[in-house]
Amino acid sequence: MAESSLSRSTIRVVLLSGLLAIVSTFSLEAQTKHINDPATVRTVQRALMKLGHDPGPVDGKVSPSTRDALRAFQEDNALRTTGTINDRTLQALGITLDHDNVIQKKAKEAARATSKHAKTVGRTTADGARATARGAETVARKTAAGTRRASDEIRNVLGLGASDTAIHRRIKTHLDEDQLVDSSSTHISVKSGVATLTFTGLTQEEKDRVVTIARRVKAVKDVIVKE
Repeated sequence: MAESSLSRSTIRVVLLSGLLAIVSTFSLEAQTKHINDPATVRTVQRALMKLGHDPGPVDGKVSPSTRDALRAFQEDNALRTTGTINDRTLQALGITLDHDNVIQKKAKEAARATSKHAKTVGRTTADGARATARGAETVARKTAAGTRRASDEIRNVLGLGASDTAIHRRIKTHLDEDQLVDSSSTHISVKSGVATLTFTGLTQEEKDRVVTIARRVKAVKDVIVKE
C-alpha cells in the first residue's frame, strides 16, 4: 500500500513538473511567434514609416531594410540596438500585442495533453494491477490443486488410500461429465471412504445411475442413499 501511494505521488510530481515545463516553453514560443508574425511585422513597419524610418515594403517580412529602420529607431529612443522586434521596441512604438490570450491558449492545450497522458498512465497502472491479481489467483489455484495431488500421492504411497476430499472430488467430476444426470441435484458427503448421497428432484432411474457412478469411483468403500 505504501509503495502504491509513493508511486502515485511520484507520478503526480513528474506530471506537474512536465506541465510547468511545457507551459513555460509554450509561453516563450507563443510570445516570440506572436511578435514576429506577419501581421505584427506589418504593424511595426507602418509605425516606423510614420516616424520617418523607411522599413521598405510593408509586407510583413523582417527584411534588411526593416532591420535598419528598427536599429535607427532603437538608437533614437535609447533602446538596445538589436534590429529585431521586441517588447521594449513595441512599447516605444506604441504597439500593444495580446500575448496573454495566445499564451493561455497554449497553456490550456498543454494542460489537456498532460491530463490525457495522466489518465492513460492511470489506466495502464490499473490494468497492470488487475492482471497481477488475476495471475496471483491462477497461481493460487494451481498451487492448491498441486497440493491436493501431492497429498493423494503420499496417501497412496503410505497405503492409506485416497482422502475423503479426493473421493468427493472424483465422484463430483464423474457426475459432472455424465450427460444423463444433473449433478447439481445430488449432494455428496464422504466420511472414511463411505459416500452419502442426498437427491433433490431426481427420478428413481436417475438416482440409480448416480449410485452406480459413485460405486465405480476408485477408493469408494460404500455408497449410502439418504432420503
